[in-house]
Amino acid sequence: MLLWEAYKAVGGDDGTSLLGVRVLPRADDAAMPHVLDVLRRFGEPEQASGDPIWLVVLKACLFTLRSVAVGFGVGALVGLLLAVVMQRFRVVERGCCRT
Repeated sequence: MLLWEAYKAVGGDDGTSLLGVRVLPRADDAAMPHVLDVLRRFGEPEQASGDPIWLVVLKACLFTLRSVAVGFGVGALVGLLLAVVMQRFRVVERGCCRT
């Protein structure tokens, strides 16, 4: 947060360019609002009569966490099943893993 505010204080409104290529972002209020403005916005509703933004972000994080947990579980189960099948049947092991 300190780096954000420091760059906002010294950065140009059009960003920083090197040989005509922008290497650092614009530092105006639309592109880089102050950290306190961002934190205040989290308490406001997302839509006119909707949930606050922090709650919307939390719900999205939980949805992603659920997806990751399901993917991890399926991957672990498939890996375990493959390991068991390769241990029990040598022909499968030779077909899967040539050494």
